[in-house]
Amino acid sequence: MLIPLILLSFGVIFLSLAVVLALKTSSEEKIPKLALLAHELKTPLSGIQWTSELLMNGDVGSLTLEQEEWLGEIHESAVTMIKTMEMFMGQMDFDDGEMIVKPIPSDINEILNKVISYYEGHLNEKNIKVEKEMGAALKEVKVDPALLRMLLNNAISNAIKYSPSNESIKINVEKKFSELHFEISNIGNLSVRDLKIAFQKGFRGSNKGNTHGTGLGLFLIRSIAEAYGGEAHIETKKQNVTLKFWIPIVHEEPNV
Repeated sequence: MLIPLILLSFGVIFLSLAVVLALKTSSEEKIPKLALLAHELKTPLSGIQWTSELLMNGDVGSLTLEQEEWLGEIHESAVTMIKTMEMFMGQMDFDDGEMIVKPIPSDINEILNKVISYYEGHLNEKNIKVEKEMGAALKEVKVDPALLRMLLNNAISNAIKYSPSNESIKINVEKKFSELHFEISNIGNLSVRDLKIAFQKGFRGSNKGNTHGTGLGLFLIRSIAEAYGGEAHIETKKQNVTLKFWIPIVHEEPNV
């Protein structure tokens, strides 16, 4: 699972940089910067996709079952990240810098499981279990799947990174009226000062230890949630850090 995780991280870095550019860069500069960034990152990913297809098709010889499974993971990860980049680029309004939300009926549990699966290797390495509590009626929820994946990628990556080994991460998902709420909790603690500045760009908590990071994760979560029309906040209680965010649900207007 290491290579798929590397590909996912590669894509998350792109999305993170793209969001920062979209939120902070002037309209005149935005198009060439984002276009160049997307082009430069899509090119090697397309090469990985093409090469894995050649290997899977047996063009360079037969493969063992285990090799086929690994190549399948690599190929799927590359294709997923290419599609995610394309969807993201289609969601940026380059004239005013706003993010365009494109909601479609989505299976929330399926999206969440897919994101978790990318971190399977890291979860196994630290012996961390993911405990999910899913509310009712989450199969056909009209949200933007690309933006939701971006939120979950950052949130789950952060939770794994800062959780001690041999512990659990708890994820709660629930519909509340016209909002979709997420709570992601892990063992840890943030100081009062940390809580006040947690969503600032470049924030690294006092609990960071030897973990590496850009300090963009929480900043991006709040930026994306608010651009979507939702909110995000974080709290510490009884040695648990809980990230909470919600996004609005689009409801179909009844035919009259």
